[in-house]
Amino acid sequence: MNECVLVVDDDAEIVKAIAILLEKEGYRVLKAYNGMEALDLALEPSLRLILIDVMMPKLDGLSAVLRIREKRNLPILILSAKSEDTDKVLGLSMGADDYIAKPFHPQELVARVRSHLRRYTQLGDVNAPAREQEIVNGRLRYQVEERTLLVDGEPVRLTATELKIVELLMRNAGRVFPAEEIYRRVWGEEPFATENTVMVHIRRIREKIELNPKEPEYLKVVALDTKWRSIKPTLAVLAFVLGISLLLYSGAGWLYLFVSTSPATRANLWDAFRADYQQTTVFRRLISEDLYILLNYAAHPEVYGSAPLADGDANLLYQVRRGDQLSATNSPVELFGPGDLPEGYNFLLVYAGGTVTIWKDGQDVDVYGDGVFRGVEEDWDVPGYQNMVTSEDQSYLETVVCLAAAKEPVDYGWSYGPYNLVQNMARVRTYVIWLLAVPPAVGAALLVWSILWRRHRRRGMEAIGWFTGHIWLEVKALLLMPLVFLWSGCGVSLLQLFVYSNSGGLPWCLATPLPLWWSCLYLNDLRYNFGHLRTHSFCAACVRLFRRQELGWTVQRRMDRRAVLQFVLCVPFFLMWLARFPSLYQRYYYSLWPLVLAGFFLVGAGLIAAQLKLMTANRKTTADMDRLLTHIEAAGAGSPTGALDLPEDSDLREAAASLGHMEDGLRAALEEQMKSERTKIELIANVSHDLKTPLTSIVSYVELLGQEEGLPEHARDYVRILSEKSQRLQTMVRDVFEVSKAAAGNLQVTMAPLDYAKLLRQTLADMSEAIEASPASLRPRLPEEPVWIEADGDRLYRVFQNLIGNALKYALGGSRIYLDLTVAEGTATAMVRNISRDELPQGVDLTERFVRGDASRTDGGSGLGLSIARTFTEACGGSFAVQTEADLFTARVSFLLTGRRPEEEPPAA
Repeated sequence: MNECVLVVDDDAEIVKAIAILLEKEGYRVLKAYNGMEALDLALEPSLRLILIDVMMPKLDGLSAVLRIREKRNLPILILSAKSEDTDKVLGLSMGADDYIAKPFHPQELVARVRSHLRRYTQLGDVNAPAREQEIVNGRLRYQVEERTLLVDGEPVRLTATELKIVELLMRNAGRVFPAEEIYRRVWGEEPFATENTVMVHIRRIREKIELNPKEPEYLKVVALDTKWRSIKPTLAVLAFVLGISLLLYSGAGWLYLFVSTSPATRANLWDAFRADYQQTTVFRRLISEDLYILLNYAAHPEVYGSAPLADGDANLLYQVRRGDQLSATNSPVELFGPGDLPEGYNFLLVYAGGTVTIWKDGQDVDVYGDGVFRGVEEDWDVPGYQNMVTSEDQSYLETVVCLAAAKEPVDYGWSYGPYNLVQNMARVRTYVIWLLAVPPAVGAALLVWSILWRRHRRRGMEAIGWFTGHIWLEVKALLLMPLVFLWSGCGVSLLQLFVYSNSGGLPWCLATPLPLWWSCLYLNDLRYNFGHLRTHSFCAACVRLFRRQELGWTVQRRMDRRAVLQFVLCVPFFLMWLARFPSLYQRYYYSLWPLVLAGFFLVGAGLIAAQLKLMTANRKTTADMDRLLTHIEAAGAGSPTGALDLPEDSDLREAAASLGHMEDGLRAALEEQMKSERTKIELIANVSHDLKTPLTSIVSYVELLGQEEGLPEHARDYVRILSEKSQRLQTMVRDVFEVSKAAAGNLQVTMAPLDYAKLLRQTLADMSEAIEASPASLRPRLPEEPVWIEADGDRLYRVFQNLIGNALKYALGGSRIYLDLTVAEGTATAMVRNISRDELPQGVDLTERFVRGDASRTDGGSGLGLSIARTFTEACGGSFAVQTEADLFTARVSFLLTGRRPEEEPPAA
């Protein structure tokens, strides 16, 4: 090994002990006893590491570290009895690589020396000078400390944001960054459709550093799916809006169909999906109408003149006979029965003798059923029913009408007939499918899509909330008026449509999603911007501007202004009476009212004069108050101020004199308190150093004795006892100084949000060996979800280390120790309960210093454990309580829940 280590301490015994420990590990040791000697030996070329104390004669350790860092770049470890966090931060800031507080364990010191030497000798060159803080990439040279970019040696003017982008990309040369990642790292915010913002900065940087910005050499854009990722929130929101809208439209359509339409309309819709058009209600109505037309023609041919049905439409053949005479026909064959039908025809209706016979596909059709006609939706509307009036005209009874329909109609150019019926059925099917079937299916698919993309939809809604959050509150309030108007119009139209079947307001009904999504925008705005609605308000901005301007005024000016406003607000009332006086005087000229009005006028004038006089007196008082407040502010800021001299007739003269006496008393008390605090701090620091330094020597030499070989058994027993007692003494010294610092008000706490349950689990894990070795069993009952409180994690860890350690030490063998964490009414309470091995004293506060649960002094404790636990808990803002009932010991540590969460660490560059 043979690495050279310099040990610097004013205590020769500590230097000697550390030298022996390091030499046993194979290191070569140089020794120094003050800072000046350390500076000379630090120039030794073979030196690899320095161990240095802080409080030394001639030159203190921190100053020596600063001067050594100017010449050497090697590991420096500070060994000091000053163990405050501020001392450690100061030492590391001055250039030290590690800080070890005395007393320390010798093996820990050796391990730290080994670790630092491994890091600096194997992973870095300790002889190399400090590396220049510069990043170089071809023609580009970025100076980190100066925050300057040089291109071909010439500085380039970049904005602060552009410099951050350049530093990020140059530190990660060759890596591809999405635009969202660049925005997150540089701007420190979550990106929402920010690709254009990033690309604008990239384009500007490229124009400044590239020889040809169109063909960049350094700053290149790789075609990724960033646009697709940036458009996903928009697509997810659109899918949600369109899906809900389509489901609303289709649901309203189906509801209207079943509630507000007639059975005949619904029957026609269902008939449109029949494969055979001859099975539809419309076909039956068509045949019935043609039958009655032909019957009327046969009975009164002089009215019609010619056959009323189209001769050219061969989809429907007809024959009309009256007796033996053929009155009209378009059929090429005689139609007497189903056997006479031409090819392509499968339907035949024959009217004869007042009744109708129908054949379809060669089979008889039951036309009359039970003989009662119930409507065209169910029956054939033809003569012959029992409940139908039969014509007594003989010409109808002598007429024979035959109607034949084609099985598959073809187009003959007529707008009436079976072919037109089939075309209408096809159109109705199309309308039903595209208006009532496809929209709910598409809407459901879009809704499922938006649910699967709910994370992107949430980002989209957040982006919308961010946008609406920048709209003035007054604009939002004005837009509520058309929203209410839209809701009113749509509501009335929907009521008329569904209740009264009035489709006159159909455009309003179709516009219903507009006020719906408009309202959703308001709800989304409330969700994301409820806490700061007034921050984007024109009126609030004007008020803040006025108040900000008013706060810059003196108290006198503010109070004078308010008095003037009060006077001005009263003047209009008086002017109104003054203006009304002539008319009232003329009206009541011959009565006492003019005198009364004149009296009112004089009283009003007198009140105004009195108010003006009071305003003048108040102005003097406000001027004195302004001087008094200025004096108070100066005294509060610690500026030296003399006695405030106010005029003898001032209303505040006595208050100014009392303030002067109070200031003198406070200054004297503050000086006395500061002197006392300085004395306490110096006493604790000096006593701490004087105790920890010899204790370090004791611990080190006991460790050396334990490593000696060939010691007799009784000598090894002596060494073991010395080691145990030195460790106990080390713990007692630490506890005493912790309690002393807390009593002096110098205990430092770093408050931060932490998970109470996680801290307890970590404490149990660190104490697992002691828990397993204890004769008692520990039963933790901690919640799985986080319990957030605000405290100092290190101090609170020490609290439960003491509580659990005491429970393990004093619990009855074979009993159980319970550790519970409960949350109730905004408070989290951790409770430690155990059955004591010895009888607990009654009427004794166990949280006082040097008080123990047993009368003996041989259990290894210091009597400070519960006192430290209470002190640290209260310093962190919690409450600590101990309760004893017979042999049951209970300790409670309670903290209020907090809504704060730990800040996420920024991603590594």
